[in-house]
Amino acid sequence: MPDKSGRQLAAVIFTNVVGYTAMTQRNEEEALSAQMRQRDAVASSAGEHGGKVVQHDGDGSLTVFPSAIAAVSAAIDIQRVLAIDSPVPV
Repeated sequence: MPDKSGRQLAAVIFTNVVGYTAMTQRNEEEALSAQMRQRDAVASSAGEHGGKVVQHDGDGSLTVFPSAIAAVSAAIDIQRVLAIDSPVPV
């Protein structure tokens, strides 16, 4: 039964690009590409697992899911996608 106050349980994941500042100092284009790949992967995975991106903040993304299983499944998918070709550390 839904809570009449509008509250709900949710699982939250926050992802960010590891070493983004150092990456930016070395090569801004590479860093921006990594940031865009991370955002695309998060948005795609959130959609596939019933989640919603609440906010992108720099190289990080805050995403909510209806269950812990959905959040973990999305996190695994994000890591798999970002490990392809030129890996993005998250």
